[in-house]
Amino acid sequence: MPSQTVLAFVDYENIRISLQDHFVEAVDIPSLVQAIRDVAGTIGELRGIRVYGDWTRRDFEARQFQDSGCQVVHVLKKRSKGDRTDMTMAFAIDDVCREEPTISACLVVSGDADFSAVILRGTERGKKMHLTAVSRTTARELLGQVEGFYPLEGVLEVTPIEPSEPLFELAEPDEAQIRFIRRLHGLEKTLPYVVRNYFRNRIMEDVPEWGETPDERDDFIDRAIEDGVVEAYEMPNPQIPGRHVVCVRLVKDNPVVRRVLT
Repeated sequence: MPSQTVLAFVDYENIRISLQDHFVEAVDIPSLVQAIRDVAGTIGELRGIRVYGDWTRRDFEARQFQDSGCQVVHVLKKRSKGDRTDMTMAFAIDDVCREEPTISACLVVSGDADFSAVILRGTERGKKMHLTAVSRTTARELLGQVEGFYPLEGVLEVTPIEPSEPLFELAEPDEAQIRFIRRLHGLEKTLPYVVRNYFRNRIMEDVPEWGETPDERDDFIDRAIEDGVVEAYEMPNPQIPGRHVVCVRLVKDNPVVRRVLT
């Protein structure tokens, strides 16, 4: 008999984007579900898979998950289009750890650092906490907190995309990069500061090349930061005393920025 009874929790957007951005093959829903089942089977007896996401944009994928035997949990995005999945899923994991003694292990299917606290709480309550996600996009801090980590790409046997030059280190910036730099530069000339979330949700939304979801647009901004084109900084929130907001600004001495603005 299996030594553990397992419930799996899937942050679908995290996994979907990670697979899409880093591997050659497209992974369909049945294959992803089977990979999760395979991982859970090495831990113990799988009692269920709960998949979290905003299904208003991906109702056809929700149906595929349901047809594959998963429980689909709808988490509507904020009006600002920010994602609520992490918090909702973390509360659900915590509920199971506190209230379901028949479940002895949780399999978190996400590499997001936001799950660190609930993983530690589950461990404190005697649950065996496991993790499967794409290695390249998994927060390092999670690896030392779980009973076991199972690289999802190894189970799926997908081919990594060969590393290439960073997005903004191309000799000639493409149109999306040029528009990004010019758009941010225009805001900097008219505003005292540019809040990252505002720029992501309101300004970047109309350019598909920057990403179709807030997470994808966040990835675009993160790559710009990594390549030294943009820097992020905190400042006191003028609307909420005692709180801070994250802002972004162009690094004007970056050679790509200079090339675009001259």
